[in-house]
Amino acid sequence: MSFENQFLQFFSLSQFLIPFIVLFFEKKGKLISLLHSLGIIGIFLFLLLGKPGTEISTVFGGWQINQGVQIKLDTSSVYFILSASIVFFSTIVYSSQKKYDRKFFFLIDLVYGTLINLFLSNDLFNMYVCLELTSLISYLLISSKLKNRQVWASLKYMILSAVGFNFYLIGVAMIYRSHGTLNLDLIAISGNVNDMALIFIIVALLVKSGTFLFSMWLPSAHSEAEIPISAILSAVIVKAGIFCLIRTIPIHETSFMSGFIVYIGLFTMISGMILAMLQKDIKLILAFSTMSQVGYILMGIYSNGAQYAFCHAIFKSSIFLIIGIIYAHFGTRNIEKIKKSKKKISILVLILFSVAYFSISGMPFFLGYSEKKLILSELPEFIKNMSIVTSVGTAFYLGRIFSVLIRKCDFKIISIKYFVKNELIAVLFLAIVTLFFGIKNTYGMSIKTPDILKSVLPVISGLTLSFIIPFNNSEHFPDKLFNISNILKIYVLIIGFFIAVLKFAY
Repeated sequence: MSFENQFLQFFSLSQFLIPFIVLFFEKKGKLISLLHSLGIIGIFLFLLLGKPGTEISTVFGGWQINQGVQIKLDTSSVYFILSASIVFFSTIVYSSQKKYDRKFFFLIDLVYGTLINLFLSNDLFNMYVCLELTSLISYLLISSKLKNRQVWASLKYMILSAVGFNFYLIGVAMIYRSHGTLNLDLIAISGNVNDMALIFIIVALLVKSGTFLFSMWLPSAHSEAEIPISAILSAVIVKAGIFCLIRTIPIHETSFMSGFIVYIGLFTMISGMILAMLQKDIKLILAFSTMSQVGYILMGIYSNGAQYAFCHAIFKSSIFLIIGIIYAHFGTRNIEKIKKSKKKISILVLILFSVAYFSISGMPFFLGYSEKKLILSELPEFIKNMSIVTSVGTAFYLGRIFSVLIRKCDFKIISIKYFVKNELIAVLFLAIVTLFFGIKNTYGMSIKTPDILKSVLPVISGLTLSFIIPFNNSEHFPDKLFNISNILKIYVLIIGFFIAVLKFAY
């Protein structure tokens, strides 16, 4: 066995061991978590920038590929692991001065290690184990403060995830029966994957991915969890299902489900945008924004989805952490109450929010621009036009927060104490990463003035509208649509629809 294979196996196993070290050190636990994520940032930043295209695969225990558990490190793995590491490092820094005990940092580190192993998985059952463990820890983190609304949001996530996992296991059983293996490479080589099995697996992964009509747990979980947990949920946890969809591309790329994934991405992108525009709670705005951005990733799942997932993780975690600073300062999440408050906020917060805002809006030389452009270049003209409309909507609903921050900005509040707060240090780190990769990726493209105008005009239009259009007088949260019983009915209808389609087609 080569050194690379041995190192990859050691690296994978260590991700389950390191979190338990945190429990043995009451005061140094958060430092261990920080060093854990910082070390992995260094390794994978080197792989991304110094050795692009690296691919290593190995099977534990010296077993044959058709008998043992295979893990694989490829380009998609590098993007997902690096983004997770950056996000977890930032959230730990953000949380380090708050009243969280070592159990909190243990759970944070454990879900981080589990996600890394998920991003290395290359067989269907190993994916299931990692997804299940990630979900179980997420339930605990969402309800960490034991508030009634948090507990209910956690239970809702648990129930819907359990249904999704049952679908997933049914699909896995069907594939194992017909192929005799769960290794994705071997399944792809043998071909002829059962369409019904693909339906169960893909529907289950969409439940975990933050898509509209499937992941209806998302608004409650994102808005009720503590700020660091919301950042992790939005930036990384929803990417778990997306990564599995990307990893399983060889077995569903040529199936009829491939078109369904792209168009459910389009539907999710538009639905999330509309719902975000109707909210006054800044965390609900961000929750539905996550749903909309997941749509972009799904539309590019067969081209540049992994790269845009990386971008979204960075700038979305940054926005959530900034919202945490705003909430702590004004004592409210209601955008109208913030607007009416007499308090002022530092210009640093406005600058850091601007970096993340222009990134998620798709401005040139900011993170996300080049990836969105590459995704849209592969899609039909109709979808490109809809994405322009969505870009205006994105710039509008986040522009409402931006416009309020401008009104509340005090240019005098820029003393040194604002630079040394852990919360701002965490966001400043994310802003530096955002600008570095944004400039690097944009300069790597050949862009012309018309391309820049096509990206800038929707952002300017949305931002202008956010200053002109008054705020809504009431919330427009579709409670009935997000009711558990109604969601379960939707799942049954979706599965029933696909069964009917297959029966008619064959």
